[in-house]
Formats: sequence, structure tokens, C-alpha cells
Amino acid sequence: MGGLHCCDMNRRFDLNLLTTFDALWRERNVTRAAKRLNVTQPAVSNALSRLREAFNDELFIRTPSGVEPTERCVEISAELKLALQHVEKALAPTDSFDPLTSERVFRIGAMDYFDHVVLPPLMQALATLAPKVDLRVVPLSYLNSYSELDTGELDFKFVDGEDPPKRISFERMFEEKFVMLMSDKHSFADKNITLEDYSNFKHIVFSTRGDGTTSIDDILAHEGLSRRVALTSAHHTSIVVTVRSTDMVAMSPSRLARRFVERGGLIARRAPLHLDGFELKLFWSRRLNTDPGAMWLRSVIRDVCTATPLYDPEIV
Repeated sequence: MGGLHCCDMNRRFDLNLLTTFDALWRERNVTRAAKRLNVTQPAVSNALSRLREAFNDELFIRTPSGVEPTERCVEISAELKLALQHVEKALAPTDSFDPLTSERVFRIGAMDYFDHVVLPPLMQALATLAPKVDLRVVPLSYLNSYSELDTGELDFKFVDGEDPPKRISFERMFEEKFVMLMSDKHSFADKNITLEDYSNFKHIVFSTRGDGTTSIDDILAHEGLSRRVALTSAHHTSIVVTVRSTDMVAMSPSRLARRFVERGGLIARRAPLHLDGFELKLFWSRRLNTDPGAMWLRSVIRDVCTATPLYDPEIV
């Protein structure tokens, strides 16, 4: 693996080229990179030519949809982006973040749980507290990978997961539990549900890998029961829409269930079995611990989460 070394580069390397590299890496499109940098497209193309000359590599190859990084580009990306972050940090005055005037853009990686539960009240808060601050929410899986935080592609990740390595900071935002969702027209909508009844329903399972087996199946097997998993999906939204229009049921995080029950067509029930809950955490690189803007946003997210209680269905 080739890293970024002084001998790799022209001694007169223009550090401004780092911002062009960063924009191209994030946008994968010359036009969008120009817009991000507030410069012309020819200016970005010229900077890319200089980057290619400095590194003796194409770096970004044109495709029908934009540009894609070369192998060499991927190798040096983390170090280049880290260099840019060091330069920006050195030039930024201490405690320079003013939420009322800042035009900063924060990038958050999250599943669609975040979109429905956290994002609406968070955007309401930002509209008052930081009217010019923008968010870019990037979909991701529950994989325990922190590379996007290491490279600065993401500022935060909002997911469940184990405690991270020491280079990554985190804060617990939610303790969550599961409730059962079903259509309000389901034949058991207003009836007592036994474990055997539950096992006879057609089930939808949330899974990022298409795996339909969960701890529920172990619980049922212990009682000599089994269930049919008719559908797995990696998107909470599609699960809810399907439940609303069929006789299928699904387990859902309680706060997410509340959002969809409030929109009508669904009811939430306590399932006739005990499932362990889980924690949702906010992760970020430790380098952001001294970033006043990032730490301010973390506090706003914390306040939003604190104001969003667990949902306990009244129907049992």
C-alpha cells in the first residue's frame, strides 16, 4: 500500500488542491464538486489535472454518471483528507462556531429509523437554533465499520452496535424496545393474542442481510412452535407499508412504531413474548471532540432524543 509521502509530491504542491480532492471524493461528479466549492467546472477540471500530475495517477476516472476513484486514489484518500482536516483545524479560530450564522454542512450516516424518529424534531430545532446549518443523511447498514468516520466522509453515525475502538467516541442516545405492528383491520386487532396465535401469523423481519431467523425463532422453538417469515426487508418504511395493507405482522422499535401508528391504518401491540431491547448510539471520531460545531450538534441531537420517550402500546 502506498501512502502519502513528501517524495510523492511536488515540493510546490498547492494545499488548495486538497479541497478539490475532498469535493471530488465526496460528490463523485465534477459539476457537483464545483457547486460544492462555489467555483466553475473548468476550475475543478484544472485542479484535477494538477492533482493527477502531482500524484502521477488519473485519481478520478470519468464514468457515465460522473467520476470514480482509482486504486491509487483510494490508497491516499484517508491521508489526504486527514491533512485537509489538520489544515482547517489549524486555521480555524478557537470556539469559532456560531450556530446562528454558521453555514456548515454535517454528514450523518444512519438507517431510516433516524429519518423518521430523530430527523423531523432535529430539523425543527435547527430551523430555530441554526437556520443556515445543513444536514446530509447518508444511508448505511448496521455493519460495525468506522472507516467513514476515520476519513471524515461522515461526521457522525447513528446506529446500534457494540462499544467502538478507542479512536471512536460515542454516546448512548436511546434505549429502545420492540412492539408488534399489525393492520388495524387485522382479524386479531382487538383480540387477545397467545404465543400460538403469534406463531401462526405471517411475519416480516427487518434484516440487512436477508436473514429471516432471529431470537424470536429460538423462543418459539423452546415452546415447540415455529413461524413463517414471509418477507425480509432492510427498510423499516417498506415493512410498515406492507403491514398496513396485509394481514402480516412485524416487530418494530417502539419510537418508530409510534410515528407510523399516528399516521393511521396500524396498531401496535405488546407481543406475547419477551424480547431484549437494544441501544442506539451516536458515534464520531475523537478528532471531533475539540470541534465546537460538531459537539454543539451532538448536544442538540441528545436533547431531541431525550425529549422522545419510549412508546408502550395501551392494547395488551
